[in-house]
Amino acid sequence: LKPADLGVDVAPRLKTLKVSEPPKRGAGVKVADIAALVEGAARMGVQGQDNLLKFARTSAKAATAFELPAGQLAEDMGKIANLYKIPIKDIEQLGDVINYLDDNAQSKGSDIIDVLQRMGGVADKLNYKKAAALGSTFLSLGAQSDVAATASIAMVRELSIATMQGKRFQAGMETLGLSSEKMEKSMSKDSMGSIITVLEKI
Repeated sequence: LKPADLGVDVAPRLKTLKVSEPPKRGAGVKVADIAALVEGAARMGVQGQDNLLKFARTSAKAATAFELPAGQLAEDMGKIANLYKIPIKDIEQLGDVINYLDDNAQSKGSDIIDVLQRMGGVADKLNYKKAAALGSTFLSLGAQSDVAATASIAMVRELSIATMQGKRFQAGMETLGLSSEKMEKSMSKDSMGSIITVLEKI
């Protein structure tokens, strides 16, 4: 599958993409070939020339910033977009969120990307911004990406059924001064806010 097969002419866009390259680059890191990125986007179900090129542009910047192989990055971004129902027009915001956490928290962009994919099962409870923030919190505590994702998922799952938990859980909630009934209701309305409440009590 080639860009031309999708009716996408990448030649006029190559110069523009190179100009928009982020100012900071790690040694030996190359901006990905736009044609390969377009192909990767197409494999993930991105359709339409404008969407394909926008996705490729965002992926090229992210691949450079996070020092990841362009092909892998494009597919990972596509999977995350599908899991969290992110419109292609908002794909740049996904890159911005990951980049912000990479710069401002003790978590690497590549690990956040991995965590977001692993947390896809709770995408109905947390949008990608909240999932990235929660995952980054555990990463900043020193957890590996798989552990950070598992911990995040467990917290969402267990708090969502707080009233069904055992005596040990209920004792812990009481110690924190929290009500399982109120927490369960709160999780259905504002999962992230509820989780922050628990974390602040610990």
